[in-house]
Amino acid sequence: MAIQANATLVSAAQKMGQALVPADTSKMFKEQFEALGKMHEAKASMITGAITSGLDVLQTGIDNKKAKKAELAKQKAELAAKQKAELAKQKARNVVTNMGKDGSGVVTDEDEIFDQVEKTGDDEIG
Repeated sequence: MAIQANATLVSAAQKMGQALVPADTSKMFKEQFEALGKMHEAKASMITGAITSGLDVLQTGIDNKKAKKAELAKQKAELAAKQKAELAKQKARNVVTNMGKDGSGVVTDEDEIFDQVEKTGDDEIG
């Protein structure tokens, strides 16, 4: 006795077999891969931009510090020159004419007068 296949059963079996065959998903994975690649490129570009900006900020800070240091050095030199000039003026003011007991009219500065006072013990010179 031969078994005859029922057309409905054969059709159902064929559809079930086709359902178990995996579909072609290569297009979907290719699109995902391309999207991931673009995402990583954008991320790398963002990081590069942040690093470049940070380096620019650092360079600006270094340049500002150098400029400030140069300005401070200039101000320090100007102040030293002013102090030196003021010291010279003060020394010139401190120069006194010491007539001495003999009336010689020798010009000395304050330090020389104090030395003479210490040597002679006489606090009145002139």
